[in-house]
Amino acid sequence: MNASDEATLVIVGGPPASGKSTLTQRLSDDLRIPALSKDDFKEALFDSIGSRDREWSRRLGKASFELLVSCASKLVASGVSCIVESTFRPEDAFRFETMRQCYGARMLQVFCTAPRDEICERFRQRTANGRRHPGHLDESNIDELIQLIEDGTFVPLDVSGPLIRIDTGAASRREFRSAYPSILSSFLHPGAGRA
Repeated sequence: MNASDEATLVIVGGPPASGKSTLTQRLSDDLRIPALSKDDFKEALFDSIGSRDREWSRRLGKASFELLVSCASKLVASGVSCIVESTFRPEDAFRFETMRQCYGARMLQVFCTAPRDEICERFRQRTANGRRHPGHLDESNIDELIQLIEDGTFVPLDVSGPLIRIDTGAASRREFRSAYPSILSSFLHPGAGRA
């Protein structure tokens, strides 16, 4: 068994404004493992090569995903557990499954969600209060977000390992507090099936 057999890849996904970044930072702090966010890479690209229109943002989003996968692969191959966070698409599952097969890593997926109206309100607020990089052009994306939610676009990835669903909505705060320890337990004591 090599060192990478000990690494765990924690995948934190869900719709935009579903609480992924907040949860990822908390997990990173509590588990003392690095966290990689696609938005961090994308915002560094915005700062270094500029922001333009929606199509440009999409192109940088694809490049950011490649950077995230590349960095996560290097960490896992070195036996270092890490967290990856983004609004992943179903087709992204293949990349993580390939990583698991190549490096023998365990996988744990956490899928964040919240009621549609709450997600949309959070999305509007983070745009209005300047917490998001302006390169994302979020102010023009709210209608697209609503349509994607209604179409059922945001689903957990079809990957190996446990799946923990977390409702981060205001009405579910107690549920979140009780579910959080199960994420830590799944990381520290692997072996459970999909939840």
